[in-house]
Amino acid sequence: MLHPTLVNAMVENSTGEWLWRPGFDLDGDGFLNATGELRPRYAMYFEYMNQTQFQGNWYQSHFALDGTLEVIGDVPASVLILHGEGDQQGPVSEAFLLEQRLTEVGHPDHTLITYPGLGHTYYPVDRWLQLFGPPEDYVLSDLATWLKDPGRNIRVLETQLETTTDSTEGLQSRLDEEQTKINMLDDKISDLEGENVDLRNALSFSKNLNYVSIGIAVIAVVMSVLAYRRST
Repeated sequence: MLHPTLVNAMVENSTGEWLWRPGFDLDGDGFLNATGELRPRYAMYFEYMNQTQFQGNWYQSHFALDGTLEVIGDVPASVLILHGEGDQQGPVSEAFLLEQRLTEVGHPDHTLITYPGLGHTYYPVDRWLQLFGPPEDYVLSDLATWLKDPGRNIRVLETQLETTTDSTEGLQSRLDEEQTKINMLDDKISDLEGENVDLRNALSFSKNLNYVSIGIAVIAVVMSVLAYRRST
């Protein structure tokens, strides 16, 4: 399937025959060689779109974003993936990788629907031509059915409730652990306060004992002086 830029390079002559514009069919055989003619055109187009002077800011902004495969596992809401199997801008294999990632992380509600024969805009492809047009009605019907399904909201809310419950239980467990630590600190403080009282009592007793000892020593000195005077 051809990129729209290459499709636009085809012109119809006066006899109704479709021909390539000059510069595309280099060998003039009426076909594009995938290696020698088609690949260089794609490389030139890609290089042009990645130049700083290219005005397609919306296109260049894509390079600053994380890949969908990297972030889709963090999406809490329902996910619907619709993909045309003939899409050449985004191969259908990418859709299966997204679904695989959602399954790996245990996402509660995701749906993948692929459409054989449809291209990037869910419009039928025509052999090598990647045509653009309105989405097929059955694709829009699938989208409407998914949007109106009340069950998908219930499934997501149930999962969110389970997650909230787990988070609450985890927080309660941490709170209990912190409370246990506080109780242990209170016990240590009580023990230290008790030891402080014992130290104060011991210090008071020591002081009193010192006072008594000093008193006895003073009395002994006085008695010695009196006894000396009497003897003289």
